[in-house]
Amino acid sequence: HYIFRNLEKCGITDAVLVLGYKSDTVKEYLHANFPGFKLGFAMNEKYDSTNNAYSLWLAEPLVKGDFVLLDSDILFDYRILKSVVEGRGPARLAVHFRKELGPEEVKVRIDSGGRVVTINKEMDPALAAGESIGIECFTGLWKDALFGKLAEQVEKRGIVDHYYESAFQELMDEGMEMRSVDTAGMACMELDTPDDFKRAEKDVLPLLSWD
Repeated sequence: HYIFRNLEKCGITDAVLVLGYKSDTVKEYLHANFPGFKLGFAMNEKYDSTNNAYSLWLAEPLVKGDFVLLDSDILFDYRILKSVVEGRGPARLAVHFRKELGPEEVKVRIDSGGRVVTINKEMDPALAAGESIGIECFTGLWKDALFGKLAEQVEKRGIVDHYYESAFQELMDEGMEMRSVDTAGMACMELDTPDDFKRAEKDVLPLLSWD
């Protein structure tokens, strides 16, 4: 619900969702609450045995042109999305710059020019500038290259259990540039557990800007 409110505030009303568990419930909710959106749906019938790179690969036939990629389990200030959409460079990634990182966060290493160098969960937190919060924008050749890399991983190499950041990394290793977007001063949180949900309601939701 909050993601779709943020999309509306940024003037985005065309969305593609990859669904699996309780897909009908999600469809019914969105049609009832966001009738102004043009919605496309891709089904991941293997949602319980694949990862988000596989899900993103399934969305390719429905994604036309430049696009924003959003994880579905994040609560965030709409200004983060606005900054990513309006950022410079063919690929932009929102980064929460902080040093208190654990094994679950997708960690990011950045060079002095703001370019993303490394992105994964396994990185030593001491080497990371912060974490990726799951908001990216891809334009032009990056969009085509990303879906090409995902197809290579899934169709040629049979990889279905990777995070899509693995495709980002392979493309960067091949010379493509991804730039970081600083989320400083703007609230965001990933929700993985019931405790996260409670903390988000108490600590994060009141900080979000809806102006």
